[in-house]
Amino acid sequence: VTVDFIVDPDGKVINAYARMASRSEFEAQAVEAVAKWKFQPGRRAGRDVHTHLQVPVVFALNAHY
Repeated sequence: VTVDFIVDPDGKVINAYARMASRSEFEAQAVEAVAKWKFQPGRRAGRDVHTHLQVPVVFALNAHY
């Protein structure tokens, strides 16, 4: 799942959504996980600014027999 979002000047994730996913079943969980992350905000001209990012979230499934 590729999650698209904005990091605000406080380093919080806002407006996160699943931009692309190989399986739609994973979209909500990926967005929920990324929304909890904290970032160092982007800077421009010495000031913290809103920053647009995209990150891949990879799920690995283990088969149990």
